[in-house]
Amino acid sequence: MNVLHIISGGERGGSKVHLLTLSLEFKRRGINNTIVCFIEGDLYKEAKALNLDVVLIKQNKRFDLTIVEKIKRLCEDKKIDIINCHGGRANFVASF
Repeated sequence: MNVLHIISGGERGGSKVHLLTLSLEFKRRGINNTIVCFIEGDLYKEAKALNLDVVLIKQNKRFDLTIVEKIKRLCEDKKIDIINCHGGRANFVASF
């Protein structure tokens, strides 16, 4: 199974801890998972430090939908089965 987590990346509290813990557990169980962040924040940096599969797809503005095509290509390349969105921004982008 291949899971794609989409999140803005600027999170610092519970949602960051939740996603990092979830991703580490998926990895431990042999579930391929990739995190997509829209900004190079704490979450992105910590995921890199934990050797998780994290991709930075920079979003120029909150409603910049040019990233949709990049996410679509990433899903095709990694043969993503499930998209797991974390937060309103991720939900909005993934809806397209």
